[in-house]
Amino acid sequence: MKIPLFRPYSSLDLEALLKRVIDSGEWTGGVEVEEVENLLISTFNFPNFICTSSATSAFEIILDMYFSDVQATIVVPTNTFATTAEVPRRLGHNIIFCDVDSFTGMIDVTSFKKILENHNVDCVVPVSIGGHLYDRDALKKLKTEYGFRIVEDFAQLVYLGCYDLEIDAAFFSFYPNKILSSPDGGGLVVTETSLVNQARKRRLHGICRKSRGEYDIEFLGRKANMTNIDAVFLKDQLSSLSEKISNRLAIYQSYTQLLEEIPEVDFLALDNNIIPSLFIIHAKNRNELKYFLEENNVQTSIHFKPLHLHSYWNHEKSVFSGAEKYYSSTLSLPFFEALTKDELNYIISVIKKFYSI
Repeated sequence: MKIPLFRPYSSLDLEALLKRVIDSGEWTGGVEVEEVENLLISTFNFPNFICTSSATSAFEIILDMYFSDVQATIVVPTNTFATTAEVPRRLGHNIIFCDVDSFTGMIDVTSFKKILENHNVDCVVPVSIGGHLYDRDALKKLKTEYGFRIVEDFAQLVYLGCYDLEIDAAFFSFYPNKILSSPDGGGLVVTETSLVNQARKRRLHGICRKSRGEYDIEFLGRKANMTNIDAVFLKDQLSSLSEKISNRLAIYQSYTQLLEEIPEVDFLALDNNIIPSLFIIHAKNRNELKYFLEENNVQTSIHFKPLHLHSYWNHEKSVFSGAEKYYSSTLSLPFFEALTKDELNYIISVIKKFYSI
C-alpha cells in the first residue's frame, strides 16, 4: 500500500465542465471567474471576493493597495511558507519575524506584543496552520491599542464562520493541495468596500475598462487574474463542499480516536467552524518516525521549516524558541477527503509499530 500526503478531489462532472470552457475558446477572465467569486461570497459570507492567479499575487495586491507609497514595517510569524515574508520583502518593506506558540505553530501574542513595544508596526500577517485559527481576539485588542493593520494569511484555511470586519484583509490559496483546489489560483477579501474595484483593477495591470475596446491604465497593476479553467475547477470543488467537509471531519475524528492510544503522539483538537486542511501531530522522535513511515510507503511533510532557519533569512541570527520547538516535533500525516478506512488504519499501524520497536 502506497499512501500520498494528498490526493486531489474532483467530481464526475469536471471533465465535461472543462471541455465546455475549452471548446468555447474563453480560457481566461470572464463569466466563470465572476460566477465562482459570487459562489465564494455566498458560501462563506464574505463581504466580497477577488479571485487571482495565486495566493502570492493576492497578497501582493493587498500590500500594493495599503503601502504603495511607503516602506512599511510588517511582522510575520517565522513558522510559515516562503510567500508570507517573500512578498513584502520583494516590495521593499521591512520584515520582523515573530515567534509562534510551540504547540499550535501560530503567532505567539506575547512575542508580538514585545515587538510592538519596541517598533512602529504597520501590519501583522497572522498565519493559519492546518486550518486552525490563530488567537484573533488577542490581535484585535492589540490592533485597537497600537493601530496596525491585520492581513490574514489563510492559504491553509477555509472556514464557515462569518468574516470578521475588524480585520483589514485576508488572502487564500487554491493550490492543488488545498481544501478548495485548482491547478493554481488564489484570492482575497478586503474589509474596506472602497478598495474592491481597485483590487480588481490591480489584478490586471491597473486597467479600467471605459467601453468596448477602450481602456485606461489608472495605476501600476499586476498580471494576476484567474483563468476560467481554474474557476471551473473551483466551481466543481464548491459543488461538493458539504461532502468534502463531512469526509474531512470524519477522518480527523478517526485519526484522533486512534492516535489517543499512542502516548508518544499529541495533536490539536478541532475548533468549531473550522475545516481541517492538514492533520499535524507532535511526535516523539519525529525524524525517525518520518523516515519509518516513508520506508513503509506513507508520505509525510513538515509545516514548516521556520523561515529564520533558511539560508536567505538566517543572517539575522535570531532565536525563536517556540518555532524551533514546534518544528522539531511536528509531522503532517496524509489527510484528504478520499483517504480510505484501510489507508487510515495502515498509517496508524505503522506508527504503532514504530513506537513498539
